[in-house]
Amino acid sequence: MLKLLIADGTDETRQELELLMRDRCVVKTCADGETALELLKQFVPDILVLDLMLPKTDGLSLLQIMQQWQMNPMVLAQTGINSPYVMDSLSRMGVSYAMQKPCSIKALEVRIQDFMAQLQDAPPKPQNDNQIIGNILMSMGFSPKLDGYGYLMDAIPLYAQDPSQSITKELYVAVGQLRKKEASLVERSIRSAIEKAWKERDDAVWRQFFRPAPDGTIARPSNGTLIARVAHALVGRGQQIHIA
Repeated sequence: MLKLLIADGTDETRQELELLMRDRCVVKTCADGETALELLKQFVPDILVLDLMLPKTDGLSLLQIMQQWQMNPMVLAQTGINSPYVMDSLSRMGVSYAMQKPCSIKALEVRIQDFMAQLQDAPPKPQNDNQIIGNILMSMGFSPKLDGYGYLMDAIPLYAQDPSQSITKELYVAVGQLRKKEASLVERSIRSAIEKAWKERDDAVWRQFFRPAPDGTIARPSNGTLIARVAHALVGRGQQIHIA
């Protein structure tokens, strides 16, 4: 089933739309932008109904972050401001359709159904390597805000090209050269990102990559182990690795 995220600050709109759609797709809802960002990382929706006036993190800021994360669901935006700047911004950010608030629930339902029909009829879009790696890391709880996340995004495809290379003497140096940073900083930042994600992990997700101990616990992986496991998962999905 397709996945729908409804990010709307109006309780009535959010609840009525969820009630209408929950038998036709998997639905998650939220009332503010910060929660929407967390759900985007975990849920990865096919369709996003987005109120641009969300509290905490507004809709335009959320769309900008989604672009940085290379997430591209079909977006149905609701806006109370019909200005050229807003409309131009929505177009540049890949919004599929914009509706002027207040929107009727029926109109929102019809537009979502149109999106669902398009997605179900269209052939699946091929994902590039960065999108696949990013989806894996975010499913494991890695925060894109951390430097270590960016270094992992560079390190994993480099490692997949040559798994025989030395993590310390070659891989960290190569990533450091790409980012103009010291190799030691790359190592520390990756270790810190792993530590944070491991402490906040969902064991069901991490068991897809790491075998638990007899007592069911998952030990914190080393930098090299995590890079190797994600690279193996990437190659295992039949992707051709490219380095720009």
